[in-house]
Amino acid sequence: KKVLLFLFILILISPNLFSQTNLSTSNISSNDATVIWDNGGCSAGSYILRYREDGAAWNQNSPITIPTLADHRVTILTINSNTTYNWRIKCGSGGSWENGPDFSTTGNFNLIGSIGNSSYYVYDDTTTWTEANNLCL
Repeated sequence: KKVLLFLFILILISPNLFSQTNLSTSNISSNDATVIWDNGGCSAGSYILRYREDGAAWNQNSPITIPTLADHRVTILTINSNTTYNWRIKCGSGGSWENGPDFSTTGNFNLIGSIGNSSYYVYDDTTTWTEANNLCL
């Protein structure tokens, strides 16, 4: 009985002991990605999410606070194309960080012009007719 009482009290005073599980990503495009996790028993009232470009400092972007009542997924918007990102999440301010799997955004296709009914696109930073023409040689 004493052990059960101790565990019950420990859980009540430490709602941040539980880690999120099954961290994954989906719907990755050139400028956004969705990160997903399971609750893992978090009862702190919120999650804290951080993301960064691979190798950058974790404070590169402001933390995102997500209410625990929300769906366990967030779409990170306006990120850079052709870039690898790291992300992590924790339960409340006192929880332990759990690293999600890295993800890489895709590239952009940019319209560089039209001839007749045909539109011509180039991939990412190749943006002029001269550069596009040189790619075709």
